[in-house]
Amino acid sequence: MEMARLAGYAPNVRHHDLGGVPVTGLVFVLQPEGVVLGMDSLAVRAEDKSPIKYTSKFVGLPHLMAAICGTGSQRLPLEWYMDVQLNVLARDVDYLNDIAPERLRDIYARLAEPGTATIYQFGFSPIEEAFVGTAFRSTNDFVAERLAYGIGIKPASEDLIPVAPGLLEELGYVSGIAEVMARLRIADDALPMAERVGIGGEIHLLVLNDSAQYTHIVDRWPDFDRQFDYMLSRLRADNAKLAAVESGAEQALPADGVSSDH
Repeated sequence: MEMARLAGYAPNVRHHDLGGVPVTGLVFVLQPEGVVLGMDSLAVRAEDKSPIKYTSKFVGLPHLMAAICGTGSQRLPLEWYMDVQLNVLARDVDYLNDIAPERLRDIYARLAEPGTATIYQFGFSPIEEAFVGTAFRSTNDFVAERLAYGIGIKPASEDLIPVAPGLLEELGYVSGIAEVMARLRIADDALPMAERVGIGGEIHLLVLNDSAQYTHIVDRWPDFDRQFDYMLSRLRADNAKLAAVESGAEQALPADGVSSDH
């Protein structure tokens, strides 16, 4: 299915609540014929919401005609993706949805991360002969929750929810999702620092349909280079502090290298 076919469903899309605690910008359009998923690429520090790096926030599984992304935790979707790649014998997203709750509980318990997390899985279901989306939230013990067809926006925006379908119909899915994401960042930047999600870097798009799965960079925010320079300078400063601490610890040891506390 080509993008033009999927774009024809824009007048019928609607918003539904995604829940959870957002730590990224997420916009998707889910229809029986396919899914278009947009996310930003900025990762921020938990303690002060300052930029820490750029990253890719969704992963594709072409052998399952599926894709995985997550919010609330950077490690959980990556650990789940590794588990699927290394340990799971499957041929479609239906089986992945069946085993996900138990395996996600085990991984999440092992990670012992603070806060909440949500995993989203999109893919073609041979049982339903359609593309489906499923959410697994730590706040609901990772029970599988079927996503309704329509538009998903996270963080949810009262200003964007009513206008998003019109933007997608007018601009098409690629430019429409980019515009929604751009407006999400404007709203996020207007919040106090402690309340921000942290949206920035680039807008990455994943298109998944019955004939192809591909990703591309839709847009890059103007402050991309400036934020990268900040990340690099902050990393160098952190490394310098760590080196100073390690050097001080070494100097505090006696000549034989054995602490006198033993």
